Amino acid sequence: MMKKITIACLWVALVSTTVGWEKSKVLADEQSQYLTLQLNNLRLAVDPNLGGRIVSFSLDGIEVLRTTRDEKNLQWGSTAWSSPQSDWNWPPLESLDSEPYVVRSHTADAIELASGIDETTKLQMIKHFQMRMGSNGAPLAVVSYRIANRGLVDTKVAVWENTRVDWGGFTEFSAGSQIRLSHPEKAVVTEDRNGVTRLAFNGMQPHAQKVFVTPAEVTNSKGERQSSVWNRYHRHDLVLIKRCELLADTAPGQTPLEIYLAPQSDFAELELQGPYESLAPNEEVSLVVHWQLFKTEDPRIEDLRQ
Repeated sequence: MMKKITIACLWVALVSTTVGWEKSKVLADEQSQYLTLQLNNLRLAVDPNLGGRIVSFSLDGIEVLRTTRDEKNLQWGSTAWSSPQSDWNWPPLESLDSEPYVVRSHTADAIELASGIDETTKLQMIKHFQMRMGSNGAPLAVVSYRIANRGLVDTKVAVWENTRVDWGGFTEFSAGSQIRLSHPEKAVVTEDRNGVTRLAFNGMQPHAQKVFVTPAEVTNSKGERQSSVWNRYHRHDLVLIKRCELLADTAPGQTPLEIYLAPQSDFAELELQGPYESLAPNEEVSLVVHWQLFKTEDPRIEDLRQ
């Protein structure tokens, strides 16, 4: 069922070659600084010199993340911010998003990085990456984020993961979710099938738009709220699955899953929000996200246990 959601609703050649060579050399130098983890055919790479960003997530050498650089070298790969956005508007806090992180540890199966302390907010981000086998029998990357309050007064904050992917393909999330649009007057087209909602990254979504998604709540046998948030991204022969548990409310104005559409810039963002909590000095709030990557024909795509 298709539905439209609206709320309200030769010298020159020589110079070019030289510039291209210099750029390639810079990229090669950057890549030599990347820290990597690999389990079987799944590989993850992070750059501690660029905000601890996940710069690659690949299966059998095939990349799923956006790696095309913008002018500011920011809108690619996967990063993490503090939430809500109303605390900083734009751009994100550079100390968390793009400035160098300290490498606390790097072993065969895990990496831990720490940001500097932001001068204004006194927040610090700690990122931990680990590879292990998932319960569905496939390699799994466990990506853990912690924001610590290094100030002298209490503060409220949440972790916000932002993963950029190339425009094209489609994303899916659980059907029955509540959807809100940043620009209600601009339509977003989705399709519901087999218990999932599909949103294609194609010409049916011509406008820049933020899609705010609140998944239906699940209650366990004790009557406790258990919100499992998952998101799939299909493109070419790969399917990226990200999943987390959200046991508390998100920050004001935010939702557990947010999808930013940027068709004119040829990318989209798949974003997960963690719980919004009050932190006393040196207390932390965390978000743990499970990442997996499959070939399209792998039946384990439907198994979200991870």
